[in-house]
Amino acid sequence: AFVRGLCSEYTELAPLTLILKQFLVTKGLDDPYRGGLSSYGLVLMIVCVLQRDRLLQKYIAALRTNSGFDTFASTLHPAMRQLLSGEIFGPTNNLGRLLILFLDTFAFRFNP
Repeated sequence: AFVRGLCSEYTELAPLTLILKQFLVTKGLDDPYRGGLSSYGLVLMIVCVLQRDRLLQKYIAALRTNSGFDTFASTLHPAMRQLLSGEIFGPTNNLGRLLILFLDTFAFRFNP
């Protein structure tokens, strides 16, 4: 019931989960009993990224109305600046953009 509620709130959750679950299968990291990641754990990680992305999009929209986006964007890595500004994928919630944000979050930025 909890995951169904998340799927209805975040329409990108199901396709991202399937893509990333298949990626984990190809790398042999899909079995939690052998050190892999469970589907539930993966869903929670994806929801974390989707929540952060929604907040970031609201923040960027607020900055654009106050003409502060250029100042904020100047502090970012050029690739992340392009990703957030919509130069690469456009402004819509694109699965490719969200996949890159997920991989960036957990491959480069996450530090437990």
